[in-house]
Amino acid sequence: GVVRNPLEQYSGLELEIVDEDGYCVALPVGHPLAARKTLSLAALANEQLLVPPKEHSPALRNLMLQGFQARGIMPRASRHQATQMATVLAMVEIGSGIALGPQSNVGRVAHRVVFRRLDKGSQFRTGLALLYDPDHLTPVGDHFRRAARAAEGHVKAA
Repeated sequence: GVVRNPLEQYSGLELEIVDEDGYCVALPVGHPLAARKTLSLAALANEQLLVPPKEHSPALRNLMLQGFQARGIMPRASRHQATQMATVLAMVEIGSGIALGPQSNVGRVAHRVVFRRLDKGSQFRTGLALLYDPDHLTPVGDHFRRAARAAEGHVKAA
C-alpha cells in the first residue's frame, strides 16, 4: 500500500520511502501569524494545535509533539481532532485551531487558509512510502514498486 510516513513498524513488512516532504503551518486567513513568511515552533506554542488522534496515527502524532518537545515547548493540543487533511483544514478555516501538514498540500485545498513554512530550526520531515510484504510481492506489486522508485526525484511536490 501507499502510506504516509512516519508509520508504526509492522513485523514482516517493508517500508520503502519514495517521496519526502516537509511540514508547513496552516492558519486561518487573518490570523496574526499569517503575516510572517516563516514560523518557528516556538511562535506556535500558545496556539491551539490540531493533532491527529492517537488511535488513527500514533507515529505522526508523536512526530509532531516530539518536534515541539525537543525544543522545550509543550504545544496546546486542541480538543478538536480529525484524521483527513481536508477536514483538518476545514477546522482551521473556522478557527478551531492551527495545523501542521505536508507542504505538498499548499495551494491544493482551503480558500480561507494560508500556509507558512517552518523556519530552518523547526523543520521535520514526512513523505510517502510503500508498505509491502517482501515474501508475497506479486509481479504487479513489484512493477509498481520499481515504477515508484524510478519516479522518485522526478515528481515535484506542489
